[in-house]
Amino acid sequence: MLIEIFADNLDKFDTLASEKAESCRLIIVMENRIFLWHETSQGLYGFPAREIRSGEDESVCLDKLLADSLCPATGISKALTLVEHFPGRTFISHYYRIDLGAKAGFFTPVSGFEGSWYDPAEALNLLSDYAGNHPYGPEIAERDFIALFNSI
Repeated sequence: MLIEIFADNLDKFDTLASEKAESCRLIIVMENRIFLWHETSQGLYGFPAREIRSGEDESVCLDKLLADSLCPATGISKALTLVEHFPGRTFISHYYRIDLGAKAGFFTPVSGFEGSWYDPAEALNLLSDYAGNHPYGPEIAERDFIALFNSI
């Protein structure tokens, strides 16, 4: 599934010269609960993510994200790609859903982040009600909300 959003009444023509940022994100489900990171200093909830760096493609980024997260590379399906166009910048986020069967500890601790499991309604609520101070917090929370809403 592809979801494309144009901010400020932009159209395709307006976005041709935009700088592009691309990432892979994991929607991890275990026992009907959703995993979210919480960046405690800036009040941001979101999915584990990794930027696609120069010279990488989507599959390399996904492999590195799975390795960083110590997440099993099985039970993965592409949920959707969300493309957001802003004046001068386009964000492309590739979301992958991972369904874990039984409980397992798998995430590498990350300084400044806490990871927790939430029921889907609670996760949607956390993502829809951003009130922190991250400079791109509202956009990140909204894109993760849209991805979760369209993948459950």
